[in-house]
Amino acid sequence: MRSVLEKLGKITFFLAWPVFYVYLNGRERTRVVLVHEGKILATKNWVSDSKWSLPGGGLHKNEPIVPGALRELHEETGVQLEAGQLRYIGHFKYQAYGLHFSYHAFIAELPKVPTLKIQAHEISQAQCFTPAGLLGQKDVAPDVQQVLKTWLHQ
Repeated sequence: MRSVLEKLGKITFFLAWPVFYVYLNGRERTRVVLVHEGKILATKNWVSDSKWSLPGGGLHKNEPIVPGALRELHEETGVQLEAGQLRYIGHFKYQAYGLHFSYHAFIAELPKVPTLKIQAHEISQAQCFTPAGLLGQKDVAPDVQQVLKTWLHQ
């Protein structure tokens, strides 16, 4: 059933592409690399290109970057962090499917397993991977590759 819904989500993503084009282009977004014991949380959205992504999303109008990253992380995963737990990785540009936007990436290394409360109406899957394991996935989003490669070379 999940695979059928994910295929419908992928079809919806491409049918709704004009809406995403208007909504996403030129906007600021965030991504958070959530790490525990060397593993990274990756997610897939229902309405998407069916690629593994990182928790995060769009900033609200005039919303500062760090509070926006914390809000998006909490909305999507249920994980509540403090600003001091985020470390800045960098500012990146996304370009795929004719969409372009910039995003700020952060990392949070957690000492204990976080309790996840995945946003079921947006997220279809959540899974933990080693960095190499996630980079080795054929269905990983280009922004994830960019963030992880930058983080691993810091």
